[in-house]
Amino acid sequence: MSYFEYATGAGLSAVVERFWSFESASTAIERIAPDGRCELIIHLGEPYLELHGAQARVQPPALLAGQLTEPLMLRGQGRSSVLSARLAPAAAAMLLHGDARQATNRRLSLLALDPQGAAPLLQALAPAQAMESRVARLASYIGHRCLAAPLGLDAVVERALIAIETEPAPPLAVLAGQLGLSLRQLERRFAHAVGLTPRQHLGIVRFRRIFDALDAGASSFSAAAQSAGYSDHPQMAREFRRYLGCTASQFIAQRAHLAAAMTGAAGMSH
Repeated sequence: MSYFEYATGAGLSAVVERFWSFESASTAIERIAPDGRCELIIHLGEPYLELHGAQARVQPPALLAGQLTEPLMLRGQGRSSVLSARLAPAAAAMLLHGDARQATNRRLSLLALDPQGAAPLLQALAPAQAMESRVARLASYIGHRCLAAPLGLDAVVERALIAIETEPAPPLAVLAGQLGLSLRQLERRFAHAVGLTPRQHLGIVRFRRIFDALDAGASSFSAAAQSAGYSDHPQMAREFRRYLGCTASQFIAQRAHLAAAMTGAAGMSH
């Protein structure tokens, strides 16, 4: 199992937060929680299976994974090899050339979205080559796709995102006024660009701060939850059910298992 990150480059810094690659031979089920970001994912190996109750569906070889508001269950089919671009929150609409909400809680085939551009991309990525070369090819594709987008990044939504992701975030009605919009106008523009409402994004940001606190060395899970703004255990338990579909203790056990598997295998950032 290996994980590497790659530099984005100045030209795409407003659109792509990072490129990353991941390889694994595991067939264990992985629980993915919402994180307020979309991903452009290329399967260089066997695509993952998406699990929906008793049903399983094979992911497309290349896909745009939209915003999540609920957990996503994935399972490897053998030798998995993934190259991905983690997108800035408001970049999804540019990659889609439309409303980001059409991808929320969905994984859309890139070949269906952009057959003329995606087919040559996959052909270029198929031959054995250094991952850095594949990253450069994917970056070029994203740059051309964004240049062809009908609209660029929404500067007002970008400002709203900074405010929402900075603690403490102002009340949304106050934030809308600061941006010169009504709350309704802010909600509409934000959802179009990001694929979530401002309130949904705020809730996901708060939930992710639990894990940021743990990674930063919080003394306990309860302390991490409290630092993230959760006032009581029942409130946090509801969020775990909403975003991960399990209890906190169940996720901690899974997290420990994955951490043990990754020990010594994770790569350094490039």
